[in-house]
Amino acid sequence: MAGNECEAVFVGRTVQEAVANGAARLGVRVDEANVEILEEGVRGWLGFRAREARVRVGRLTKGAAAERLLRRLAELMGSTVDVKIEGPSGERPGWLVSVASDDPAQWIGRRGQTLDALRVWCDAAATRMAASRERLAVDVAGYRERRESALRFAAKRAGDQVRRSGREVELEAMGAADRRVVHMTLQNVEGIRTESVGEEPFRRVVIRPVV
Repeated sequence: MAGNECEAVFVGRTVQEAVANGAARLGVRVDEANVEILEEGVRGWLGFRAREARVRVGRLTKGAAAERLLRRLAELMGSTVDVKIEGPSGERPGWLVSVASDDPAQWIGRRGQTLDALRVWCDAAATRMAASRERLAVDVAGYRERRESALRFAAKRAGDQVRRSGREVELEAMGAADRRVVHMTLQNVEGIRTESVGEEPFRRVVIRPVV
């Protein structure tokens, strides 16, 4: 149960009752709780020598909640997956959930559009389950990592072009996650600024010189 929030010990006549008591107290569904059985209940005979069940119930971390959600989704899709979670670190402020699938294209979609929608849904659902607003990233078959690397390279090249020519450069339309990578890559580069323009799904980043 390490790393779970708001964990406590609850009792009941049975394990199921004790878990239900804990989930109700935490405000989560039973299937959204992380459970550790400490002691099985003993019914006894005519009420004698009965012993209550004891369980430790806690909220899932946001990463564990996301892992559970994605495994459920894979079952519904009939897809075989391996899910790995990495917690916050000095280099990454939030959770990273990496999915290896027998059909990665099904999860990624055209230009990562399915993956972007998956991350938004998973983030919202895991936030509710874990009662945590920590940042959550979802990657499938390393696509997001490769995509971000390519975006950073393209953003730096476009930024250099704007600084040399003094003319703005408009990048191709991209999703919110991709635009954020571009903005973050160029946010501290002198002589240029970035701005998102247009309406979804044609919203794009424009890199402009600072006059």
